[in-house]
Amino acid sequence: MLSTRNVTLPSDRVGMVIAQPHLSLTDTEPYRCIPAARGQQLAMLTETLAVAKSNRHGAPKTHFTVFPEYSIPGLDGITTIETVLHSVDWPNGTIIIGGTDACPNHKIQGSCYKSDTHCPNHQLNLYGDSRPE
Repeated sequence: MLSTRNVTLPSDRVGMVIAQPHLSLTDTEPYRCIPAARGQQLAMLTETLAVAKSNRHGAPKTHFTVFPEYSIPGLDGITTIETVLHSVDWPNGTIIIGGTDACPNHKIQGSCYKSDTHCPNHQLNLYGDSRPE
């Protein structure tokens, strides 16, 4: 599947950056980033991506950047990441793995149908939608 997306992983090493943010979430489900911490969470995303782009790990590029569960504050966080990924100096063939805070289905569903987003059918079914890719 990665080769169909022009992603090739080296056989000798991969570069990884994993965020370990302090999260300030609501006390009850669905857990969301509290409004007072939203700016700090968005800055953490930008700073982590800057570390990933800097390649301080010694690999030719950062193949994987990981943001743990709840560390991406909703669609604003997704937009922040997409903005960095679409910049001309972001390397091709990289993978971002991340977990958002609780985001209403109707908001996240629209993101699945962007032309540059891969969202397999089985994932879409989680949102009650069975449209093909």
